[in-house]
Amino acid sequence: MHRRWTLRSRGHRVAAALLLAGTISLAGFGATISLASPTAESNGKTALTQRMLSSLYTGPRLHIPAGPSPAVRGKTIGVVTLTSASEVFPRELAAIRAAAKVLGWTVKQANMNGDVSQAGPAVENLLQEGVSGIITQSVEPNLFGAQAVADAKAKHVPIVSTFSGYVASDSKGVFAGSITSDFTAIERALDKHIVSDIGAGGQIALLNDVYASEGRIPEVALRKDLAGKADIVATHQMNYANLVPDAFATVSAWLTQYPNLKAVWCPYDGACVGAAQAIQAAHKSNVEVFSIDGVTSIINFIRQGEKITTAAEPLEYSNWLAVDQLNSIFGHRKFTPTEDVPGVIVDPADVPKTGVIDGSQIYGNYVSAFKHRWGISG
Repeated sequence: MHRRWTLRSRGHRVAAALLLAGTISLAGFGATISLASPTAESNGKTALTQRMLSSLYTGPRLHIPAGPSPAVRGKTIGVVTLTSASEVFPRELAAIRAAAKVLGWTVKQANMNGDVSQAGPAVENLLQEGVSGIITQSVEPNLFGAQAVADAKAKHVPIVSTFSGYVASDSKGVFAGSITSDFTAIERALDKHIVSDIGAGGQIALLNDVYASEGRIPEVALRKDLAGKADIVATHQMNYANLVPDAFATVSAWLTQYPNLKAVWCPYDGACVGAAQAIQAAHKSNVEVFSIDGVTSIINFIRQGEKITTAAEPLEYSNWLAVDQLNSIFGHRKFTPTEDVPGVIVDPADVPKTGVIDGSQIYGNYVSAFKHRWGISG
């Protein structure tokens, strides 16, 4: 079914930390490993979030930011990518490139390849290449390091975050703008499905991510909602450097070890692609998958009849919005520094026949709307 939520993340997004499977200690980067890590603010839109989580999306058509924001030409922007092992980030990058092309901008990428120690160097490399602004993909602000942040500020290079688990006001001045999601509300919507589908005492295993806010926030909600209602029989810290194969191997072993397993949960679809592959390969059609993101592979698995429920984020719209924030900053115009972007939950009962949840289901033709806002014809 399609249900709406209010974005903070992706999130995704997908994550903002880790990931060379246990080879890096985040303590050195000021990160906390506690599952009780503070959640990001939802910019006062929790009520909207709850209203939008209906069984089928019937909410009002939403709109891009109001008013004109004339295109600022001739810019080169950088994108800091956590990892390319998840389908989320290439999709987001493609959206950034598409929006930047409309504005006549050049895009450079710095890929961390799953190694959080590379967040600061990625920013420094982009600064050396002369970028005017940076968009970060699911990277927490405390991972960049004081020097990289200071160097960006000294060169007046703003950083806009997408789905990091932090909003601009919580980033201690690191982020000038942020695109985000209320992951607690998203997860609580998924949890209703889990409790209903697997039954009292049903067994569930978690492919989790305790190193990233985007992973910790939904897991806190999950554990609270499942307490006394389901049995969490296993957990495994996902490996971002080897994401899908690692998840496939882990879930394959679980399916043998726990013959009564009812479901596998992930905080993002990137890992759950491997889970779905393992379940399909083992012909365990009774085992369900629950996750967040709505990546193409997961949507296709649902179309094939697999029992999967995903909270699909409008990744394309969200990244056009991130580009719009940079354009407003470059033009010295006022803008909302944190945007909560709605999405929908998709399951076998209501999956689109083609395509993905890109944001057009909620905002209509957002590409034309942004072009109009930027004063670009065609």
